[in-house]
Amino acid sequence: MSFAANRRPVPQRQDAPGTNGGDAAPTTQAQRGETEMGEIAARRRRRRDAVMALPLAGILLLFSPVMLIFDLDGTILGVPAPVAYLFIAWAGLIAAARSIGRGLAMEAETSRPRTRRPGS
Repeated sequence: MSFAANRRPVPQRQDAPGTNGGDAAPTTQAQRGETEMGEIAARRRRRRDAVMALPLAGILLLFSPVMLIFDLDGTILGVPAPVAYLFIAWAGLIAAARSIGRGLAMEAETSRPRTRRPGS
């Protein structure tokens, strides 16, 4: 008789907070901290990548061949289509830059170590 035949089935446990999928050992506070730090680092990289990609997006949006797509005789709210496209693309780039900048500022503010003021 083999050893495998004498084994009893192991009951499956439900995923609980602090476990890795139910089959793995519970995660420790340090492991969760490392995971959170990895996620924060990934967010930082994505924001920095977005900062690098924004000028390229601006060049592509305002590049003459792309603008020629909108070289129509029609108007949008009384404004010629190419002019409307130019201002909409410009406003979109400004909004994207502001959003990315706010994210970077919040990130810098939260990652800055808190220092105590003298006398407080």
